[in-house]
Amino acid sequence: MARHKTFYYLVDNMNPERVETMKKALRTVPDIESITIKTSQGMVEIIASRDVEDSLKIACDVAGTTFRTKVKKGKIRI
Repeated sequence: MARHKTFYYLVDNMNPERVETMKKALRTVPDIESITIKTSQGMVEIIASRDVEDSLKIACDVAGTTFRTKVKKGKIRI
């Protein structure tokens, strides 16, 4: 069993409808364990066995949002 890690990403132009579309697209990726999206912060938190940045970029294209960047854990301030 692969070890899961937490990855953080910034995404622009999110609203509730786009978030649901993005989650549906990401649920098709078998390596993803959990998806948490904070619309007000533009933050996407994904727990997965590998970095799924490419899958997230595709999900952003499908949902009509804009992928901005991957965020390192030490750079997050809540």
